[in-house]
Parts: sequence; structure tokens; C-alpha cells
Amino acid sequence: MNIHHLELFYYVARSGGISRAVQRMPYGIQQPALSSQILLLEEDLGTRLFERSPFRLTPAGEELYAFVRPFFENLAPVGARLRKQYKPSVPSIRIGASEFVLRDHLPAVIERLRAQHPQIRLSLRSGYDPELLAWVLDRQIDLAVTAMESRPQPVIRCLRLMRLPLVLLVPRKSKLKSAAELWAQKPMKQPLITMPSFEPITRLFQKGLQRLKVDWPTAIEASSMDMITWYVANGDGIGLSVQFALAAKPAGIRVLPLEGFAPLEVAAFWRGHRDHAASIKLLGAANKEQSACAMHTLAEVYAAMTALPIRPMLPPEQVMLFVQEVRDRLMLVSLDETEYFETVQRTAAAGFTSGRVYDALLLRCAVKVKAQTIYTWNLRHFQAAAPGLAAPGLAVASPARRGPAGRGCAGRRTGQCHLGPDLTSSIRGDRWRHSPDPSMPTSRSKPAIVARIDGASRGNPGPAAYGVVIETAEGER
Repeated sequence: MNIHHLELFYYVARSGGISRAVQRMPYGIQQPALSSQILLLEEDLGTRLFERSPFRLTPAGEELYAFVRPFFENLAPVGARLRKQYKPSVPSIRIGASEFVLRDHLPAVIERLRAQHPQIRLSLRSGYDPELLAWVLDRQIDLAVTAMESRPQPVIRCLRLMRLPLVLLVPRKSKLKSAAELWAQKPMKQPLITMPSFEPITRLFQKGLQRLKVDWPTAIEASSMDMITWYVANGDGIGLSVQFALAAKPAGIRVLPLEGFAPLEVAAFWRGHRDHAASIKLLGAANKEQSACAMHTLAEVYAAMTALPIRPMLPPEQVMLFVQEVRDRLMLVSLDETEYFETVQRTAAAGFTSGRVYDALLLRCAVKVKAQTIYTWNLRHFQAAAPGLAAPGLAVASPARRGPAGRGCAGRRTGQCHLGPDLTSSIRGDRWRHSPDPSMPTSRSKPAIVARIDGASRGNPGPAAYGVVIETAEGER
């Protein structure tokens, strides 16, 4: 058997399918190549290793996975142990970006970085924009510099860096003087050369064409900005690029600005939820006298942590150490049969569906112990559910943006919201305002309860932390 084929099969079995394995491999590989390698392995063994749709290991696949899994799962820790033992520890950072960013923009940043940290070790990796964020999520790289099309997932933090204007590249001998002359041509005669259709720059350009009601499909799909530039210089068509990708452009091209087209926004992305550090701090300060947790949260903690998409995966015995710490620090709250059924019934009557029922159960646990505050990373769902399902005076807060209990709050995703019968609330997009009941109790005798803290949802890769802490009525813990 080919060892490389066994490694590919390990990732397929662990990820639950070929397409997922492509996203989680520690090195780049295309789906057709992975599929063909797996077929060769099955041909060599003379048996099918898994069913494709839905994914399920066959008995032979289960036996092979049980054999190769310990070896590949232990590679990372063994390598880390050996590097630590036989090689001096040096700081390192893994950066992923497109080729033109790595070539034209990163050298100046690296020069300044190395001046401050001469011993730092850098690992540079080029890739397409969509796969760069997947690499950050899967911890294959520490930092991605790539296009920003929409707000990233909660477990990804970002910093906008620059806005790059879109431009068209034409051969120097072309008679075209502006992009407007192109739009007047129907149908378009010149071949269009762009990055693949899934790249943000290509989608951004096509949206601009739709606004102009211009139909201009891609004729040549190139894998890099450099390739587009050289094909245009060779006279093979008109290319799509960005203004700052042309530092080393050949002499045989001209640039036509694309007026009215949205620029390409570039940002730096790295892992880290804004509530991580604050949640850990709150948990460290918790005690059973003033902090509580819903009983079923223990099961959610275990389920989430044992399924985190990290390498190596957390073994059950390590996860249980954290579950035990949650149990030691927080008072556990459970609902009896009547309370449980009534909560589900009230959730249905309020029109809430899907996972909102779990939010309702947490709110009911908070009411049961007369909690002052419930902490969550999922403010919107609790804001929607609390007025109809929770008691007056219960506050909903984000660990990273807390405020003293009993005070109002306003603004963009403000951290604490006191919910009660006299609450006036308006939610518009990401903005909301409210005025709390001025007679809301602020007694320090009420304990606070920990809510489920969502870092990732089903179908949304990334770690999730559940059931982290609380504060007392005065807002100081």
C-alpha cells in the first residue's frame, strides 16, 4: 500500500467525505486528484472503503481507519515534542495570501517585523481567496491576507487593510481608450481573461457588469494575476486585475480604470472570538454561590469540544477535565418534567423554531434560580426570546462587553441588555436600542447564570465554547 494514499484516506475518513477532506488537508490538493488517489487505494486493496453519498465507512474502511488513525494522529505531537527537545524554540507565524500580495506587499511588512523580532520564523503560503479563510479556520495558517466580501464568522477576527480599484488590462496596441467604449459593444467581441469564477474579484466584476446590463463571460480562466497580465501582453484578450497588482507589469499593456465598479477590499484575518478571553476570565472567577449553569450544558460542552476541527482532536478524557471544572465552579440547574414540557410548549406558542428551544431552556433555568444576568455570545436570539420567556429583571450580556446591572445600553452590539415587561426595543440589522425598566431590582443576593456560548453552529466549522460564566448584580466579578 502507498503511504501517501493511506494519509489521504485518513483525512477523508476523519473529515466525513472527500470535499471536506480537501478543505482540511495540511497541504493543498484538488478534489479530483484526491478522488483518483482514493480510487487507486481501493483498486490496490480490491475493496470499497466507504460509501460516497451519504458518507459511511464500509467494514473494510473501518478496519483500515482503525489501523492508520493512531499513526497519523500522533505525528503532530511527536514532531512538536522532538522539535522542542532538539531544536531551540523560536517564535513563528504562518501567513497565507495571494501571490501578488506575497510578492508586492508583504516584503515591506516582513522587513519591519524582522527588525523588531530578528529570530522570528515565517512560513508563507499562496492560495485562492476562498481557501485562505478555510485554512485559518482549520489552523493550517495563523494569518490570512485576502479579499473581504462579507462579515466573517464569529470565530474569525479581521482588520481592513486597503481598497484596491478594479482595472482592465488591454494590449498597448489596442484602440480602446476607456471601458465605456467596451460597454457600447454588443455583443462583446474581445475575449475576457479573469481569475476563477469563485474568486471575489471575478464575482465583484460580474456584479458590476450586471448593473450595466452587459453580458461578458470569461473566455480564459487564469490562476494568478501574473498569468492574466502576461496573456494580455501576448494579445490573447482583455484581463481583469486590480491597480496595485501591476508593480511589475510588462511594457506591452495599458490600464483602463473601471469607473463605477466597487473596489476589492483586502483584510487580514486570524482566529479568535472577541469573547474568548473575557469568557475565560469570567469562568476563572466563578463560584457555586453566585454562578450557575444549566445541567444539559455539560453534555453540550462535551459534544462541542470532542468534535472541534483541530489536529490532534481533543481526547474524551481531556474534555472531561474541563467538564469537571465547569461542574466544580458552577451550580448546576435542572428542570423537572413539568418545567421542561412547559418551556417547550411556551417556545412553540411564541413561534420559535429549531435550536431556539435550547435558548428557552437556558432562560427557564435562569428564572428558576432567580438569576440576575445570563451571559451568551448569541445576543440576538436571547434578545428575541427573553421578553416572552424570561422573568422581568433578567439581563442578557456578552462577556466581552459588560456593563453594570440596572443601567441602559445603546449602540452597535452593546454588551448588556436588561430585559423586562417595560422594555422598548427595536432591532434593525446590527443596531438596537432600548430603555430598561427604571424600577428593575439590583439586589446582590441574586445569583447569575451562565448561558450557552456559541462559537460555531452546525455546518459552520470552528470551535464552540459552552457554559462560561456570570457576574453578580453590581457587574463586578
